[in-house]
Amino acid sequence: MRPDYYQLLDVAESADAREIKAAFRRQAKRLHPDVNAADPSAEERFKAVLEAYRVLGEAKSRAEYDAWLLLHKRVGAAAELASMPRRSSRMSVRHAYERKAQRQQRRAWAGAYARGRNTRRMRMLPTLVISRWYIVVVYALALSLFLPWAIRYATYDPAKEAAEYAERQRARVADVAARVATGEADACYRYAFMLYKGSDGVQKDAEAAIRYWRMAAVKGHRGALRALQHLGVPVSDVPRGAPF
Repeated sequence: MRPDYYQLLDVAESADAREIKAAFRRQAKRLHPDVNAADPSAEERFKAVLEAYRVLGEAKSRAEYDAWLLLHKRVGAAAELASMPRRSSRMSVRHAYERKAQRQQRRAWAGAYARGRNTRRMRMLPTLVISRWYIVVVYALALSLFLPWAIRYATYDPAKEAAEYAERQRARVADVAARVATGEADACYRYAFMLYKGSDGVQKDAEAAIRYWRMAAVKGHRGALRALQHLGVPVSDVPRGAPF
């Protein structure tokens, strides 16, 4: 059987490598055969201390030894328990009655807790019902907001969307052009913007845009006057209130 190396080095099992090394030096000086020449067992004890330092000085061998030592202690504790005298039958019967009484008391506590819990549940029932209705309302609201978007996404057709957008552009341009034909100042102003930027499918034409802005300025449209001033077009010759 292997000896207890920690006892040989006189260190605790939790000692680190520095403490083990210091303990080995201390024990080696005390048990060296040259120092104890008159003691015939000094050499054997020195070899045991050297073996203990060889095992505990390396991390891997120390871990293996610690595992063996722990298993040895468990086996020793089990053997010690097995050698202990058994309880008498009278003691066992008394303990059985005590355990039965403890079980009955625990059951009584559990029943009281369950009854109190059921009472609390009955008191909380209206609150639970209202909270669940709130959840239903929230889910219904979320579904009402999400469902139209989901249907639109599922039925989305890029070509159809582009065609509808182009049709809306043509209708908007046609409406503005019809209002321009009637001499509406705001329509002239908007149509000039379409011509100047080339938006809504209208071909870009800066000169025509300036002409329509002048037409709107004749009607006294302030936006058209600012646009002409921004472009550096003279507006002093614009006759106020002049006809088309």
